[in-house]
Amino acid sequence: MQLIALCVLFAAQDGGPAAFTRFAYEDFDRGGLYTATVTFRRGDTEVELVSVVHVADSTYYREVQRELSGCDLVFFELVAGTGGESAGALSALQQAAGQALQLSFQLDELDYLAPNLVHSDLSWDEILDLLGGNPLPPPPREKLLDRFLPRPRRGQERRDDLFADNPELRRSLKVFLGQLLGDIPAALALLDLENPDERTDILISARNRRAMDVLAPHLDKPGRVALLWGAAHMPDFARRLARLGFERTGQRWHLAWKIGPIREQRWF
Repeated sequence: MQLIALCVLFAAQDGGPAAFTRFAYEDFDRGGLYTATVTFRRGDTEVELVSVVHVADSTYYREVQRELSGCDLVFFELVAGTGGESAGALSALQQAAGQALQLSFQLDELDYLAPNLVHSDLSWDEILDLLGGNPLPPPPREKLLDRFLPRPRRGQERRDDLFADNPELRRSLKVFLGQLLGDIPAALALLDLENPDERTDILISARNRRAMDVLAPHLDKPGRVALLWGAAHMPDFARRLARLGFERTGQRWHLAWKIGPIREQRWF
């Protein structure tokens, strides 16, 4: 259950017509995790749902960056502000997992200073207000990491590459995590988040409402805009756009993790 929660933090799709992640399994230590950019259109306005995972190969982020450069505006996810212990622990958890799996961290790879990027998320202070002033408990970093990272032997210092003696284990773990991330609907269902209550859900609904509020003034203007958010947010965004009269018109896939020698698949 904790590992499922961890995967939601990293990617955080429904089983309907628009899928936002997919895992192409080839063997116990080979496969590919893909994320989708799904296009919605109403009149002369195009909205790209650019779903991402927060740790991936650096080539993946370069491809995503090319997607973003073709948009007039990009409304991105990032809980800003101090955040205290919760923010620090979450960032450390993502970075530690990325390093262990030899993957890059999204915030290090994408250009968040590009002139077409617009912040569209809640701040930590706003999240705390929604929680009634109660602080978020920090993610149990060590407990989670110990579940899937190898422990050093007695007397052995912890190294940057925890899988140096067993690269096969790293590949197998990336396949396992890729399969979980490739079936986000199942992960969200386990966490009772597949159809979140918009009145009480903060993780997805409240943050998506903010993004749609920031995006709203641009939905009646001709052009191409994008929502750059984790894949778990995308089914809700797709439903909101459909209620506003937008229709899905296209889908492109990006290879996030290449595990072992595989035949890269493209669905453009």
